[in-house]
Amino acid sequence: MVFGLLQALQYATVCHTETELDPKLNRILTSPLVVALAFAGGATLAQAEQSWNETDQSLDSMLHLEPSGLLFALDGADLGVFQIAVEEGDSDVVAYDLNEGKLSFATGMFGGSYDQPLFCFDFANETPPVGLTLTDANGHVIADRISLGSGLEYFLPTDELFKLPAPTVQCFYRGQSMGEFGLYGVAPVGDGPIDEVFASRFEFVPPPGSIEIVYDHEDFVGEGNINYDVSLVNTGTVDLDGVAFQEVFPRNSVLFDASLNNGFWQCASVEGAVCPDSDGDGPLRFDGLTLPVGSSLTFSVTRLVRNGSAPGQIDLYAGAVAGPGPDAAFDAVHRNLIVVGEGEALAATNASAEVGENANITVTALDGEGGQVPNIEVTVSDDDGLQVTPTSATTDASGEAHFTATTTVADDYQLLFSAEDLEPGVSQVSFSAAGPSEIHAQTLNNDAVADGQDQVVFEVDVVDGYQNPVTGALVEVIDAGGLADLDGAEAVTVNGTAEFAASSETADTYTVVFAVDGVGSAEVSASFVAGDVAGFEFVQQPEDGTVGQPLNPVVVRVVDANGNWVEDDDETLVEVYLRQDGVGGQDYLAAGTANGGQVGFEGLVVDEPGENWFLRVQDEAGALSSEDSTFFNVDADKAG
Repeated sequence: MVFGLLQALQYATVCHTETELDPKLNRILTSPLVVALAFAGGATLAQAEQSWNETDQSLDSMLHLEPSGLLFALDGADLGVFQIAVEEGDSDVVAYDLNEGKLSFATGMFGGSYDQPLFCFDFANETPPVGLTLTDANGHVIADRISLGSGLEYFLPTDELFKLPAPTVQCFYRGQSMGEFGLYGVAPVGDGPIDEVFASRFEFVPPPGSIEIVYDHEDFVGEGNINYDVSLVNTGTVDLDGVAFQEVFPRNSVLFDASLNNGFWQCASVEGAVCPDSDGDGPLRFDGLTLPVGSSLTFSVTRLVRNGSAPGQIDLYAGAVAGPGPDAAFDAVHRNLIVVGEGEALAATNASAEVGENANITVTALDGEGGQVPNIEVTVSDDDGLQVTPTSATTDASGEAHFTATTTVADDYQLLFSAEDLEPGVSQVSFSAAGPSEIHAQTLNNDAVADGQDQVVFEVDVVDGYQNPVTGALVEVIDAGGLADLDGAEAVTVNGTAEFAASSETADTYTVVFAVDGVGSAEVSASFVAGDVAGFEFVQQPEDGTVGQPLNPVVVRVVDANGNWVEDDDETLVEVYLRQDGVGGQDYLAAGTANGGQVGFEGLVVDEPGENWFLRVQDEAGALSSEDSTFFNVDADKAG
């Protein structure tokens, strides 16, 4: 059963005994929820309000917060539920003044996470009969007397205060279902540049506008000041009145490992906008801002990272809304900053590039939690033969230092980066060859035997302009030079080299031409030599002659099995025999030893006339194949 809480509390101030109360109301007032609202030690309403106001003004009195067991629920497009906080040792959970229509309490997030900030603005023109004031765990006022005209209700089973916002109220919080920070838990569409901590678009519909919240990275270090700008800009076509804006951040150093102090701010205006004040301290919360067309308000904020802040994350939230109602334009942004500790190690990215180009390496200084540490001097302590620029650099606001390395030799390298008192960082840098620029060809085993099996291997190298082997080029035989088994097929190089093999049965020197498309060609000569002596060949045949007269000189070569002249043979004994087709005749004529693979016979004489004489040559042992000359005729001696 649901009852109006304020009505119950008003009723309780009139009734002084349980017997005077309606039984239902008595159960309500004695439930854990209502008992938790009672003031300990007989504190008066005025004392409670005074204590609460002092708590609002001093963070130190709010450092020890505990969950009260009560939940505050806001009904919107996405239901928001928040714990109500209680100061340690104090039961004054809710402060209220029924005569002045004021109700206030603190909302706290516990467990070190501040991901559900809530702030509200009431665009009503009149002061509400009952106003709700909320203060978050950081001491930020996040709702200042927003209207409770719709009533504040509670659910007994869940100890939950429940509010349906008035139509004039706009609230920002982190929605539970989608986890987005925005108006009633709905984030606006679009994001700003990723290199800014706060950057977003504030789109008025109509007219278009923008809000940008920009953080100055260069001033952000560990336990030091952070500086950033919050700019509200009207880029639309009509003036805007009554714009409300707030920013919240972790300030409670007990609840949050990393926190900020209130700091101070200065305001600057452009094109007719009016600052709420020229400067101030504390959180940013303003309403009733006027932004004429083309104008802007910029709040330059400086806050201090509290001493003792551990390396970790600081969540910042900001929201702006241009008026009441569900169609009001708004923007909400959430960014997180990393508080860094002392540097402990360097981390270097790996890189790759073509020779002659720059390989880009980023070296990051890290603390023990992985935060990126600025202002660390990083030095290249081992360049592994690379040309590195610069040789030393200081990490920027994001904890990074940037280096380039180059070389003309394709290979894998290792760069070592060091910084004082930090573990060094290692970068693996790979340089690949550039595009193909030249082609070279050579033989690996020239002078193969011309036996049709032994092969000459051709090696074709494709290199870039720095003589590095190029992988993946296509090599083509465009002229085989007479070698039948080089058919012009393409071959893919492996590590810049393509190999081709060819054989021949003819001893000779062959010129082969290889090419790579778009690069050029290269030619190379390959020689095949004769094999072992296997037989004979007549280089100069006998001619017709006369009985008793010397025949013309006869020349015989020693050849291998394929008829190739064995030019280096100086030892084979060649014997010459005379034969006649079908007729007996003179047998042995002469013998001679090869010189340079051949032997000449002069003064050979045939003593009998006849036709179809021929010479047969063979070795002394008959181990080689013999060879016969062509036929010749011998006439009778006419003088005889």
